[in-house]
Amino acid sequence: MLEIEEIKKGTSRYYKVSTYSKDNRLISTRIVNYILKNIPYNKIKCYILFDNEGNCIENVFKFINMYKVSIAETSKEKYALYLRYLYEFSGIIDKDISKFQRNDIDKFVVFLSGYDPNSSLADSFYTYSNKSEETIAAIFNVVKEYVDYCGYASSRYFNNFRGIKKRAYSKSKNNVICPKFISAREMSLILNYIDSDDSLDKETKMKYSLIFKLMSNKGLRIGEALGITIEDFEEVYSNEGDLYYKLYIRNRMSDNADQRAKRCLTMDGQYSYNAPIYHRLDIGYQQVFLSEEFHNDIIEYFDTMSARFKRENKTLSKADAIDGVSENWYIFYNKKKPTPLSKDILYNYTREMFKNLNIHIDKYVRTNNLFHRFRHGFCMYLLYVENIPPLQACKLTRHRNAEGLAIYNNPTEDMLAELMMQVEEGTELYG
Repeated sequence: MLEIEEIKKGTSRYYKVSTYSKDNRLISTRIVNYILKNIPYNKIKCYILFDNEGNCIENVFKFINMYKVSIAETSKEKYALYLRYLYEFSGIIDKDISKFQRNDIDKFVVFLSGYDPNSSLADSFYTYSNKSEETIAAIFNVVKEYVDYCGYASSRYFNNFRGIKKRAYSKSKNNVICPKFISAREMSLILNYIDSDDSLDKETKMKYSLIFKLMSNKGLRIGEALGITIEDFEEVYSNEGDLYYKLYIRNRMSDNADQRAKRCLTMDGQYSYNAPIYHRLDIGYQQVFLSEEFHNDIIEYFDTMSARFKRENKTLSKADAIDGVSENWYIFYNKKKPTPLSKDILYNYTREMFKNLNIHIDKYVRTNNLFHRFRHGFCMYLLYVENIPPLQACKLTRHRNAEGLAIYNNPTEDMLAELMMQVEEGTELYG
């Protein structure tokens, strides 16, 4: 079984190609990573495509920067991008472009389409985008011209290509509808899975469980969870004297791309931490509330993790302190390096866990983000289990208005059927 996955890391991307045995045992994994750069030379941009070994692909360089030198700059950029698709696909199937056959052209269409319902390319295919027929046609026009320029024997197969056959590549026929949110039942399965996973040590189990709870039980986005620091917790006492904690969600200059808090002031160097706007609710920061027990669990994990790194003579990467004087640290760190937890590491574990628990994953195009489904589940819980009115739920989900919350209102057929039965029972009371 072949699995193809597009991996995004910052502004770059690459593909991971994994081969599994019939009993779902991983046999091998290889990375396909073609890097496209534009380098100014004599005030002219030169487009260079580097292969997996970091070598410049000479034919691409000559084709764009010499043969097509007179075309517009935007066209050159598109040519370079389209040829990158071609070489990425060549690397995925591990076959030289000059030796492509007709069935390879069909697979190339599948690759560009972003889904593979007929398993003609891979049994599992995970991509971030699917291209329209018009875009694919544009890509093929460039590819045809390129393979002709190179004099490849495969050019006849590209030139004979007549477009996408919709019936052959219809994804709606076989794609299982992917739920948009994690249900309470699934959340229970997830926590039990982590707790019983022998591949994880106690510290990592604590870390993963806490992050998933922050997203599912408190509605945090993944970036908001990864950006939490020690100083973001504030003790608060209720009128009855009960202790709970206010958790501040905000951005810092020390945050990386994985730790961004949506709808909070972006720290781009224009604002200082003592600026009044940075301390305004729903502009500079947002807030959620935690029980004393939840807070203590988070601190227990942090103390366990930081003590281990101290024993290993490793120093935790610090986070900016709001007052500019105190010491501050992020809560969640990587296992081996004392740096903030990488979202990619957590993503890979989550995807594998979903597969093992038979929780549906987008088979072809990632429209239902793995992490955001936890926040989505929090919204659905408020609306359909607690029956909190949308205007009040907005305060807990941190939406500005009910319209922003509306996109999270996606009940399953089972939920709708149950609601309809409740309505039916209610109407029967009135004869």
